Amino acid sequence: MTTPNLPWNTDPADLPQGVIAPSQAGTALQDQTQGKYTAEMASRFPDIASNTLAGSPSGGGPLGFVTQKASQIVSNIANADPATINGPNDIVARAGGFFGGLPITNLLDVLFSAFGGIGTGPFAAIAGLFAGKWSLVDNAKNAADAAAADAQSAKTAAQQANNKVTALLQGGTRTVYTSNGTWTKSSDLIKLGVLLYGGGRRGANASFNGQGGFGGGVVYAEFTADVLPASVDYTIGAGSSDPNTVSKTSFGTIIDSGSTNGGQLSNSTLLALASGIFPGNGGNSGGQVYNSNGTGIADPGKPGGSTNLANGGAGGTGAGGAGGNAPVTGQYLAGGGGGGGGVSQDNLFASMANGGAGGFPGGGGGAAGRNRNETYTVGGYGAPGLIALIEFKAAS
Repeated sequence: MTTPNLPWNTDPADLPQGVIAPSQAGTALQDQTQGKYTAEMASRFPDIASNTLAGSPSGGGPLGFVTQKASQIVSNIANADPATINGPNDIVARAGGFFGGLPITNLLDVLFSAFGGIGTGPFAAIAGLFAGKWSLVDNAKNAADAAAADAQSAKTAAQQANNKVTALLQGGTRTVYTSNGTWTKSSDLIKLGVLLYGGGRRGANASFNGQGGFGGGVVYAEFTADVLPASVDYTIGAGSSDPNTVSKTSFGTIIDSGSTNGGQLSNSTLLALASGIFPGNGGNSGGQVYNSNGTGIADPGKPGGSTNLANGGAGGTGAGGAGGNAPVTGQYLAGGGGGGGGVSQDNLFASMANGGAGGFPGGGGGAAGRNRNETYTVGGYGAPGLIALIEFKAAS
């Protein structure tokens, strides 16, 4: 750089920044060290740069790292044989570990060590943290399918129970129906007992301390033949897919599982049918439980309610178990147990699980667990209900 407006004997200290005197040229041209280029680059920054979060351009902060790495590359290239520098790819080998030494890798080491307990290198940390967690995406897609499959056992039991006829010891013949149809009154009918099981409600979707679904309503009433029409259409509650929706079973407009619109409840017959005939409720999901360090720990879901002939589904740290299906061919009926709730944990990416399905007939589904940031798990489905018609006929 020339300085035509300055005398030849100007003191070097008075020269503009970056300008050297002839006496300094030899040293400047021969000095290709990293320290030289670091100082040159740092001198280009204004003083205010040293007072920011980036730090001094010649120090150990982020800005200093940039100048040091850039000066290292320039120094390596300046000291290389010109014949070996023919293109961009020839510079990579002289980058001096630039990419491997980025401070972001050290930051990730610290971050993931604190965050996930893994500190064996940034890429190992990332792999360790997310190992198995990508399945959460698949689980989100498949959770509803899994809940539906879990409920299939109760649906199958309902199908197998359809049109089952049992002669009761206290008199009368009981026929169980699990699909919609029409009842026709026989000419020799004296009295008809109508036992209705509503479908169970679904458990709450992903939630801490979520409510398990309620078991279906149970109603029994007896009607004399003269008050009944020649035929009655009946509808079976299929089990609710919504925690807040009642799934009623109805015998025409005469009576349904949510009310007693007509007929007379018979306590003696109810006792004969069995005690504890009401379906079990679904288990609640786990809550927000912490250790002494304030870290969320896994809280198992609660088991579903059991009945005298069917066990409630298990709770625990996995998906809630399905409620047991009650037999419908014996002397007594008993509601199915509800499914257990899913595990919850108030941590990022913690394991969680669906609630279990309710057992047939009428068991409520278990509530689904959740973690801090994932809310895709679903409550267990309520089980289908049934209608049992007990016909008392004149002796032949």
